[in-house]
Amino acid sequence: MNAFEILTANKVPVEKARLISRALDNHIRMKILEMLTGSSINVTEITRALGMDQSTVSMHLRILRESGLLSKVREGKWVKYAIDESKVEQIVQTFSLLQ
Repeated sequence: MNAFEILTANKVPVEKARLISRALDNHIRMKILEMLTGSSINVTEITRALGMDQSTVSMHLRILRESGLLSKVREGKWVKYAIDESKVEQIVQTFSLLQ
């Protein structure tokens, strides 16, 4: 069963399931989520850590935000990204039903 099938089987709206599945189905986005575990960081820090162009990182962050996995907070002139723990917990609970 793929991520989309798991989410829709647990009554997650189809469009939301599609967005979450897309967000999780990329190794770069998974690296970003790993970097954000327990912290919030800005695009510049993510760009440096991944060695990628800012436009590419921003595109991945947009996909993660659209899925609901990330939130962003303005701190002065910086926008910091963090994992939306409540959304991730809901997803983990959904996947744990399969065990």
